[in-house]
Amino acid sequence: MNSHNHLDSISVLKFSARTYNALMRVGICSIGDLLNCSKDDIGGIRQLGTKSIEEIAGAIDELNAYKDDIYCESKDNHINTQKTFIGNDGQKYLDVEIDKLCLSVRAYNCLKSDGIEYYSQLVDKLAEELISIPNMGQKSLREIEEKRANFQPELFSEDNNEVN
Repeated sequence: MNSHNHLDSISVLKFSARTYNALMRVGICSIGDLLNCSKDDIGGIRQLGTKSIEEIAGAIDELNAYKDDIYCESKDNHINTQKTFIGNDGQKYLDVEIDKLCLSVRAYNCLKSDGIEYYSQLVDKLAEELISIPNMGQKSLREIEEKRANFQPELFSEDNNEVN
């Protein structure tokens, strides 16, 4: 199994479309979210058949079996790969890729097509700039604005010895 971070999108697990969409619909967007679910939680997701439940259970079992290998990445090594940005408040934050925001496929694809790959590139965009992106509609714009308003980036700590 490939090494994954708990913040990685569930898309890296290559679930079937039905399974992926059902998980996204209930807010299970990252591997960490998935690992925090019990079998009862998974069984209670609407529109999941036996095959999808088995697919999810298999992925959880495989992730748990390799949990030590997956998450043994040292903190210094992980932080060294992180980008940072200066927020409007003048503080330094760890930047995150937009796929960590758990956007819909359309909103994500619109942002990627416009070259927006990190939260820092998105945070200061005006609604007028976003709506001018091809295939961006009002629904996607509202979704992005909601995610942007609710997302709290992690403060950068000098103790991390960050290398940009």
